[in-house]
Amino acid sequence: MTTPGYFLALMDINEAEGFQKYGEAGYASMEGFQIEVLVIDDTPTLLEGQAVGQHIVLLKFESKAKLQEWYDSEGYKVAKPFRQQSCTTHAILALEGFTG
Repeated sequence: MTTPGYFLALMDINEAEGFQKYGEAGYASMEGFQIEVLVIDDTPTLLEGQAVGQHIVLLKFESKAKLQEWYDSEGYKVAKPFRQQSCTTHAILALEGFTG
């Protein structure tokens, strides 16, 4: 059984129009990959600790290797500069899922 991979992004959007372009290019880059959008949240509830980013994205991939393949893809290379120019990225994480 393949362990799923998760993409977690913690960001603050600084420029809405540019970030919309990132969203459009980002969704286009997902074509051909089996990606499940689990969370897109602009109003996370802090339960403990210190908040980092008010825009949270969590994507599920069939494996961490597939996540890396998408992140390194030509399609995502088109999208990434829009994110970098329109928001403060606190963290982009590739996580190994738990299959228990």
